[in-house]
Amino acid sequence: MMKPFWLKITHDPETEKLLPLAHEQPRTSLQSRRTSRSIVTAVLTGLAVLLVCSIYTYQFCQPQELRILALGDSITYGGGSSDSSGYRGRLYQALVANRTNVNFIGELHTGNFTGNAHEGHSGFRIQGVTDSATVEISLQRKPNLVLLHAGTNDMWRPEAPTEDAPERLGALIDRVIGINPDATVIVAQIISSNFPTINEHIAEYNAAIPSLVAERVKLGFKIALVDMSEIGRNGLGLGDGIHPNDMGYNAMAHKWYLAIADAQAKGWISRAR
Repeated sequence: MMKPFWLKITHDPETEKLLPLAHEQPRTSLQSRRTSRSIVTAVLTGLAVLLVCSIYTYQFCQPQELRILALGDSITYGGGSSDSSGYRGRLYQALVANRTNVNFIGELHTGNFTGNAHEGHSGFRIQGVTDSATVEISLQRKPNLVLLHAGTNDMWRPEAPTEDAPERLGALIDRVIGINPDATVIVAQIISSNFPTINEHIAEYNAAIPSLVAERVKLGFKIALVDMSEIGRNGLGLGDGIHPNDMGYNAMAHKWYLAIADAQAKGWISRAR
């Protein structure tokens, strides 16, 4: 991420004139004009860079609160990470570093960082997340940003694992936006595993998610897609073949971060209420 820089010009506070460096010789009129043009160009360039930086670092000059609900299963919980923070701790650090006011919400708390609340339910399938009483409580707290990674446990069902999993995910998304129609919801195509048969199910499931998102975007909802599926391919970034290790969670945090930046640049993220 680009960082801002500030253009500082030394001047005499009594005369408000620019002060030449000690070794400089008096300039001719032409040299002065060239210098003036150079200063104007530098200032305009600086302002342009600051504008771009403000877009890609969540308008850090005017910090906005992100009330984030991290929603899903044990991968949201942080299973497999060294400190149970999962991607949430790493994402929190990145957002705070860009002067963003971050408030994770939820009834569950895991991870070694400030504000480690979430709704990541270990072992839950999509329907379990939808029906969870604590998820209901957290949705009522009006998050303006929801990060949804769900479906991994559905892929392990012995009976037709992907037959209706996309429909259940669609129902979960509808549950979220039904309570929080102004929220920005970022939906993940889930990470891969180290098990070939399961990966076939994951690929089929992930292929159905873009259309779910597109249908709801057409209705005017602020729903975005982030592809996490490259994490875990060939076992890269996985600890036990299912859950990410710290490297995998770092990769997830980076992808969430970029998706949030894109949503912010579009003006999607509403004021927290």
